[in-house]
Amino acid sequence: YHLKKYASVKLGFPVVKETPYALTCDLRPAFGVVFEEFLRGYDFFGWTDLDVVWGNLVQWLTPDNLACFDILTSVSWRIHGPLTVLRNSPYVNSLYRKDTTGALQAPEHREFDQQGFTQIVKDLPAFRLRVNGATNDANDWPTLGYSCRLQGNDLWEVDEKGEDVRPLLIYHFQRIKRWPL
Repeated sequence: YHLKKYASVKLGFPVVKETPYALTCDLRPAFGVVFEEFLRGYDFFGWTDLDVVWGNLVQWLTPDNLACFDILTSVSWRIHGPLTVLRNSPYVNSLYRKDTTGALQAPEHREFDQQGFTQIVKDLPAFRLRVNGATNDANDWPTLGYSCRLQGNDLWEVDEKGEDVRPLLIYHFQRIKRWPL
């Protein structure tokens, strides 16, 4: 309740999301405005899911990447809900306003943090979008056969023999939170 009220004041329109999941996911692209006073003094902000294990973020969030790009996200084909980092700038913080679907004012979950925001970013001609690449993300869907292990600061995809296959940026536990297992 408090976040909806606070976001409504900051955004200037009623935020009426029906569930906490819909509220937090759809509101993510507007975090720069909603949490503006908390983000002062920071160059970047972002979001992640709670059901994610991170790999070595230092290898991804390099000074060069942070200097060159305004958005870094953990898959190559869209803005990714499980891990996205945005430059804290008036331009980036206001991109959510380009939404023409009313996603933030709808009561239901619209996946605005991924689908809607991706479309906004793709439609910008001179926008610098940094993507990490789909080869560095995996999840626990059994049909994909992924498994992972953490070794020091590095997260590795492992095969059925327990052998390292490739380094991962994130491992997303999408399936394990669905019951029954």
